[in-house]
Amino acid sequence: MADPLPTLRFGAFELDQANRQLRRDGVPVELGSRYFDALALLVGRAGELVSKDAFMREVWHGIPVTDEALTQCIRTLRRALD
Repeated sequence: MADPLPTLRFGAFELDQANRQLRRDGVPVELGSRYFDALALLVGRAGELVSKDAFMREVWHGIPVTDEALTQCIRTLRRALD
């Protein structure tokens, strides 16, 4: 049986990967699926440089998107996290 995905904690936030939910101080924060994947990628690699190629591979799964899609994703995450 596979190990469950860990809940990642940072600051006041919990990123519950198994249930695909972000919580701030226990209160759910709404995030779209791609944005959740992007945040999980960034938090899972805290302190590392995450390349554009890694985003395209792990968030968009190789689907071609514009650079603006990545910019919008980061902008949305910044707003969600304040």
